Amino acid sequence: MMKGHWVVYELLRQQVEKDERYIWFHAASLGEFEQGRPLIEEIRAQYPAYRILLTFFSPSGYEVRKHYRGADIVCYLPFDKPRNVKKFLDIANPCMAFFIKYEFWKNYLDELHKRRIPVYSVSSIFRRDQIFFKWYGGSYRRVLRNFDHLFVQNEASKRYLSKIGINRVTVVGDTRFDRVLQIREELRNCRWWKSLKETILSPLWREAHGVRMKTCFWNILIRTRK
Repeated sequence: MMKGHWVVYELLRQQVEKDERYIWFHAASLGEFEQGRPLIEEIRAQYPAYRILLTFFSPSGYEVRKHYRGADIVCYLPFDKPRNVKKFLDIANPCMAFFIKYEFWKNYLDELHKRRIPVYSVSSIFRRDQIFFKWYGGSYRRVLRNFDHLFVQNEASKRYLSKIGINRVTVVGDTRFDRVLQIREELRNCRWWKSLKETILSPLWREAHGVRMKTCFWNILIRTRK
């Protein structure tokens, strides 16, 4: 992993095309990637003029998805140090960024905010025992305020954020539902699948049970930027 992280800059210099506009998605590992995948593919389908940059922190994501066709560039995310962050953003120069679920990197978020690059938290979920909501969590709350908008999984998350003065929040449910539905449609087109009883099992959070996620991010993003 160390080597993979340090060769990122050279890889980006080789692959980033200066005249293109990149939308950057970051997922810690494979699970977070699958959570954000419906949004990546929806944006790619609706806005083909944009290039997709996908980063991972963990080998469990990168090694499995380094050849993912839904992205134009796939690489590791350099460690969250000020010098690394500036170097990465200077080369990649994204026009927009999406951090999936629990990705709250202070230096990246600070620098994106400073450069006025819109950044969004996707499918995030918050609990009252997290440090953001403790009396000593002021510096962590400031990190969250760098997000232009947070798309959270449930109403509880929205309430907790509201209590600390963060109101640019929309409840959109769990994107894993979109991914399960997408897989179902792909399987239904398979000849062998049509002969089987249709059964889909997916691990669900209790509070999300029965919620069907609708990919509505992009329309909301357009409104929030106006």
